[in-house]
Amino acid sequence: MPFPTHNQAQFLNSQPKDMSDHSDSSSASSSESGYCSSSTSITVPSLACEDSVAREIDTRFAPFRIGSRPLPVLPVETVPFEGQLHFQDDFEPTIHSVLQRRNVPCRHTQVCHRLNKGTLPTSGNLMLLVVSDIDTGAGYEAWKEAVLEIDVWLRLKVLDMAVEIIDHVQWRDAFWTLPMGDADDLAVEKYAMSTHHILRALKDHKWTHINLLHRGREEDKCKPTLIIEADDTEDTRWWSKTIPAIRAILAPEILEVELMFSSTMLLNGSRTENRESPSGKWPKPICLTADNCAMEGSRTGGTLCPRPC
Repeated sequence: MPFPTHNQAQFLNSQPKDMSDHSDSSSASSSESGYCSSSTSITVPSLACEDSVAREIDTRFAPFRIGSRPLPVLPVETVPFEGQLHFQDDFEPTIHSVLQRRNVPCRHTQVCHRLNKGTLPTSGNLMLLVVSDIDTGAGYEAWKEAVLEIDVWLRLKVLDMAVEIIDHVQWRDAFWTLPMGDADDLAVEKYAMSTHHILRALKDHKWTHINLLHRGREEDKCKPTLIIEADDTEDTRWWSKTIPAIRAILAPEILEVELMFSSTMLLNGSRTENRESPSGKWPKPICLTADNCAMEGSRTGGTLCPRPC
């Protein structure tokens, strides 16, 4: 696995940070297995620095993803890092030592670019990716601790690289996506009654589709979910204003809300077409498209009522 070292700091730091107050006091001793011993500790800066890092941890996608910086909204492309790297002996052992001590299962690690379709790989989207398993180990709180500790260590090494830990099911894009069923009348009715208000909340965004589907990590635990696909998912207003407003309209106990980067995976993917409700009442996803909605002049044509795609 290619891990960049201090020698790559100039390339990786597209926006250099002042690290003059930080000294590299971390160390790692390799065991016969190639990992640091469980007693090895990573030197962490003062509590003030630790708090400043903690405030940057992205927990919007809990409990299946966490990042040391704002993560791109799924679906995300993973592009291998193809730079010329010289390896530092303590890099990989240190990362695995942190994961082991925090009891974070590690299925796969990779230095790569994590980006939405149409975005070019740059040093700004370089990521240390850890594929884990939320069902085993110490759980999401341990993920937070591991992300924080690794991020602090990377900063001490002057490496401008984000950290992402993701559950292996979401990493494989294997979440269940099913059409609404016979028992979902309440959710469908709530959606139909709220469509006008939802579109009002979306009027300043570049959204493309609204989908009403069942989503979940396990088939029998899928929940009715309003999925909004948009081209401007990097807009911070989604999280500070729009999504909280839509959640208040719908009530989480009736409908979850999920934001996704624009794609057609939910509209014509096999995972949404090979399942039907027992009576076939809602045989396909219920959706609206931006081109078929009329909302105070912001969209043209169409209807505001839920309809099969």
